[in-house]
Amino acid sequence: MDNINLLIVDDEEEYLDLMSEILKKEGYTILTVKSGPEALELLKKTSIQIVLIDILMPTMLGFTVCQKIRKIYNTRPIQIILVSGLIDDLYLEEALEVGGDDFIHKPIVPIELQRRMKAAVIRLRSQMKIYSEREILKETVAEKDNQHKTLKKEFETIKKKNTELITSNKELKNKVRYDILSGLLNRMSLFDTIDSEIERAIRSSTPLTGIMMDIDHFKRVNDRYGHQVGDVVIQHIGEMLQSTKRSYDHAGRYGGEEFFMVLTNSTLKQGISIAERFRKILEKTTIKYSDREIKVTVSMGIAQYRIGESRDAWIERADKAMYMAKKMGRNRTISEEMVPGESKLPR
Repeated sequence: MDNINLLIVDDEEEYLDLMSEILKKEGYTILTVKSGPEALELLKKTSIQIVLIDILMPTMLGFTVCQKIRKIYNTRPIQIILVSGLIDDLYLEEALEVGGDDFIHKPIVPIELQRRMKAAVIRLRSQMKIYSEREILKETVAEKDNQHKTLKKEFETIKKKNTELITSNKELKNKVRYDILSGLLNRMSLFDTIDSEIERAIRSSTPLTGIMMDIDHFKRVNDRYGHQVGDVVIQHIGEMLQSTKRSYDHAGRYGGEEFFMVLTNSTLKQGISIAERFRKILEKTTIKYSDREIKVTVSMGIAQYRIGESRDAWIERADKAMYMAKKMGRNRTISEEMVPGESKLPR
């Protein structure tokens, strides 16, 4: 299956052009339309293997287009990926319920789009193999009724492969929880995790500490070396957090160059120790990209959760401590106890 016809459906010209440009380089044959009815009409005339559909379109919602495609072409191997600027668990659930195979959120990140499409091709190949085996099975049943045991075994194999496809889709759903660049929890999943850990801390009467972390002078890295190098820095810090954090702690990308760590059953003093260990390791680390060697540091603010306060209030206290670390010269760890008052300090 060398040539794959890929249909992009989006009412915004900007995103049509952007996704077309990214995916043409990957070798797909790109077709584009701006509405659901146009997409359904084109599918009647053209063999299309993958459809990329924006959810929010004026003429017909992407969910409706997805349902119609699944109903009309239920015997055709086809991958459907839904796209939306809204990041919401309900959207993800509905995307899978109406027959979507995957979900991508806007703004489009080229590397995420490329990887999602490669995953779609892998699933498509599995689909095609299963459909092909189904056809072979139908012919065999018609011609060889006396081979019931053999046919039953083949049917069980196909059932198993269908189950594997369902499992694969569930795994993909789980991957949507993570930030594509850093490999850490994305902002939405991070907030869900924080809420769960707050409930656990209250229920078990155990301490809970958070670390807000910000890469120092990150704009300079992007300006001096380019955004690709900036991405490598974020990826490297994500990998370091994953490898150095305790198995029962959580780390997520809060936004841009900011990260947040949730330290379960940990006091402020323990949080300072964990933060300082990470900061000192990073300070001595050289990040290599091509022929460049980059060194970065981070500023960290630490706050222990107070029973009764909201998630946002807790994060804000850690954020204020981090701002204080910035003001005091960066590359340091500041606890909430060192923040004078509630005034917000400049970066």
